[in-house]
Amino acid sequence: DFNLDIWALAESSPAAAQELVDTLKQQFKLDYAVAHSEPNAGTGKQSTSVLWNTKTVSGKRVDWPAEIADWFTIGSRDFDDSMLEAVHGRVFDRYPGLFQFSVLNRKKSLDFYLVPLHLKAMDEGSLRRGMATKILAAAVNRMIEKGADRDWVIGGDFNAELGSGDFAPLDRKNFVPISAEDEGNGSITYIKGRFKSEIDHIYLSPNMARQY
Repeated sequence: DFNLDIWALAESSPAAAQELVDTLKQQFKLDYAVAHSEPNAGTGKQSTSVLWNTKTVSGKRVDWPAEIADWFTIGSRDFDDSMLEAVHGRVFDRYPGLFQFSVLNRKKSLDFYLVPLHLKAMDEGSLRRGMATKILAAAVNRMIEKGADRDWVIGGDFNAELGSGDFAPLDRKNFVPISAEDEGNGSITYIKGRFKSEIDHIYLSPNMARQY
């Protein structure tokens, strides 16, 4: 009913995402493809996956360049005190996969990269979220400098409000949070018990934000 071309699943496993694709095909005759940020993740590990409608979108998972991929394995203690206060744990508990998409049946071509996210939750995750977005902003800039497409979408479960300040590194690189208007209008993306908030966000790279 939502009629969306691309879905990013933020707390799933490859097996669960594949089962969803199979169900869409068997019960609803919908042709979706799926790819995973961590293809070998077991059913007990929450990861991110991307689904897309094969009739409207062509997509695939691609590898980050080796130089950049190493950045995503960093621990928060690898940041010295002059950069950011160190806290225990990995900066990225869930590996930020890289996906490439092209929109089909469109007069003007639209190609872009997508990075689905699930960042560290709770108050103690604030510093790690700041580190993660700093690394992501640098990764996108490095890719563009080396000739990659200038259109990017970074979205998913950021686990903090836009006004928290955790995502300032993206703001400083002129990424545009297109979910800000939704939040201002009172829309919500998270409902559980007494909790109700906008913690899922979508950022567009500067070039994509200007055009789309």
